[in-house]
Amino acid sequence: MNRAALQLLEQHLGNISELVPGYPLEFALLTRISALVERRMVEEGAALLKPHGLTYPMYQTLSMALATGSGGVTPGDVAASTGERPTNVTHLCDELVARGWLLRRRDPEDRRKLHLTLTADGKRLLSRLQPEMWALWRRRFQGTGAGERRALLALLRQQYASLGGA
Repeated sequence: MNRAALQLLEQHLGNISELVPGYPLEFALLTRISALVERRMVEEGAALLKPHGLTYPMYQTLSMALATGSGGVTPGDVAASTGERPTNVTHLCDELVARGWLLRRRDPEDRRKLHLTLTADGKRLLSRLQPEMWALWRRRFQGTGAGERRALLALLRQQYASLGGA
C-alpha cells in the first residue's frame, strides 16, 4: 500500500468517526492497517513463491515438515498453525506429494494418523527459498528495533488470545 492509499484510508475512517458518535477510530485504524500489511505480505510471498510452483500455505507446510524432522507433522497441525481449512491442507499436501517434495506415512501406533515429512528434494527446495523469504520478512520489519519487535510480538499474542486463540 502506498502512502497516498494509506492517507486515503485514514481520511475515510476519520470522516466516519466524525459522522458516527462513539466510532472507535484508533481500533479501526489498527485493524484495517494490520489487515493491509498482512495482505501485502501474502502478495509479496505469493510473487516470490509462484515461479517455484508454490503458494504460501504450501511453503508453510514444507517449513513445518522441516521443523519436525523425521517425526513429521500431521495435517491437523498444519491446519491449526496456518489457519487453512483441513480440506485445503489435504489438497495442498496432495500437490506437494505429487511433486516429490513431501511424503505421507501412517503413524505406526495409530493407523488413522498421517505424518508428513520432507523428501530430499523438498529440503533442497526449502534451502533455496528460505533466504528469499527471510529477506522479505526482514524487509517487513525494516526500521524497527529488537525491542519494538518483541513488544509487537507480545501484543499480537495478546490479540490472538483475546479473539479466542490458544
